[in-house]
Amino acid sequence: MVKRVFISYKFPEGIRYRDRLISMLAEGSYNYLGEHEKTRNISHMNDAGIGSILSDMIYSTDITVILISPNI
Repeated sequence: MVKRVFISYKFPEGIRYRDRLISMLAEGSYNYLGEHEKTRNISHMNDAGIGSILSDMIYSTDITVILISPNI
């Protein structure tokens, strides 16, 4: 059974770690549901709009990974 995964990170610091995790997940039975190059740009949206979009992604996942960087 394929597990749905969402990775939360602070942009741009966590993007390289996110990419490494995605490549590792590709070797198994995982489907990454977070943002990628085909995802629309939500940086112009207010917090409520971003929260709405992210909550749709997060609530449908089996696994949520939160990356914490030193500059948060």
